[in-house]
Amino acid sequence: MVDRKVILTAYKKGPEAVISLFEETFSKSERRIEELENRSKKNSKNSHKPPSTDGLCKPITKSLRKPSNRQTGGQLGHKGHTLGLTTAPDHTITHSPTHCTCCNTSLHNEPVKGYRIRQVYDLPPIQIEVTEHKVEQKECPHCHTIQESQFPSAVSRSVQYGPHIKRLIPYLTHYQCIS
Repeated sequence: MVDRKVILTAYKKGPEAVISLFEETFSKSERRIEELENRSKKNSKNSHKPPSTDGLCKPITKSLRKPSNRQTGGQLGHKGHTLGLTTAPDHTITHSPTHCTCCNTSLHNEPVKGYRIRQVYDLPPIQIEVTEHKVEQKECPHCHTIQESQFPSAVSRSVQYGPHIKRLIPYLTHYQCIS
């Protein structure tokens, strides 16, 4: 900011001194504004600044696709692709109407006129499989000492997890974030 005394001194020297003082302060202000604008345009993409200094404003993603006149979603006339009905389902559950919704008459003894079918594809439930390892103990007929076989090296405790569960646990904790 220009001091009042400097302005009065330039005023006493004449109009040219005032104009040169004005041009000097104006050019300083313009340079300062340009410097501040350039500084505010910098982010982690166009400077050496780390991404943590970018602030909360995210850059607007611009699509490279050219807009078309079509509506979004499935287009008219396009044949859809969905799951098909299987001819041999694993389980069949029949849902029978018990009474008429109009007159409340029982329909238990009435013959079936037809079916509407819907099928649900799903995975079977996972069930834990427990394998028991037994080490036989036998008595020697000659010296009468009790002898027993050895457990496999992978079976070291009375109860433990098997190799399949041991492989599944890191996957669930690290990739599926289940703890």
